Amino acid sequence: MLANPKNNEKIIVGVVSLFMAFILGSYAQFVLQIGFSYPAMIWEELASGILGSVLVGIFVFFRNRRRD
Repeated sequence: MLANPKNNEKIIVGVVSLFMAFILGSYAQFVLQIGFSYPAMIWEELASGILGSVLVGIFVFFRNRRRD
């Protein structure tokens, strides 16, 4: 069952999605604890969010490109 490439891809995507959820959760916790105390940190969080979105976009691009 695990030798099937489709199942391996689903497992990898699940693990990466879980990892991204943990990262987003830690960012949200950081913003709630520190970001509102120091408004300058919001720009850093905005930059981190944009960078995270770009990384997710690159991951999705290569994942979809590999299927063709």
